[in-house]
Amino acid sequence: MNKVLRVLFLISLAIFLIQIWFIPLRSIMGSWPYPSILPEDWNFSFWTLLFSGGDLSKSLFSSLILSLSVALFATLGGFLLSRSIFGGEKDKSQSLLIFAYLPFLISPVLYAACLYFFFVKFELSASWPGVFIAQIFIALPYSLILWSGFWTKRTRDLEQQSRSLGASSLQTFKKVILPYAGGLLFVCFFQC
Repeated sequence: MNKVLRVLFLISLAIFLIQIWFIPLRSIMGSWPYPSILPEDWNFSFWTLLFSGGDLSKSLFSSLILSLSVALFATLGGFLLSRSIFGGEKDKSQSLLIFAYLPFLISPVLYAACLYFFFVKFELSASWPGVFIAQIFIALPYSLILWSGFWTKRTRDLEQQSRSLGASSLQTFKKVILPYAGGLLFVCFFQC
């Protein structure tokens, strides 16, 4: 029975890895007619085009910088905003959480059409700051939703215990809250 489970696991892992490795493998293949099992030729022209310093590499670099800056801003902004919204003693924050769900409650096409008017009016359409702001409008509320479950009574108690033992606000933040939130910071960054 144990051997059968291992074989099934290896087959499912192979099926999963084929899906992941097919796109990079396809990028170095030339023509590949249907009945052939292997491609007829191998072609690295796509990779040379990417690393030759042309428009494609500039687009890749710009996209990486944009996605990293959106993820960083949304993660840190969501963390700090959620602290001020959800970290208090009185739990009035659940009524404020509905505003974080608004971008996900309405149709994405309708949401984008409503925002597009303002992006055209303020000349942000098809620009780097416009794309950054448009992605923040989705990523920051998502980050707030992720962080809303972090600021529980236990987190507030850890913070209060640290302060009662003589730690300053900065020490509590650096030595208690950040290590406690480390896993969720990582998840939130890659989700955003």
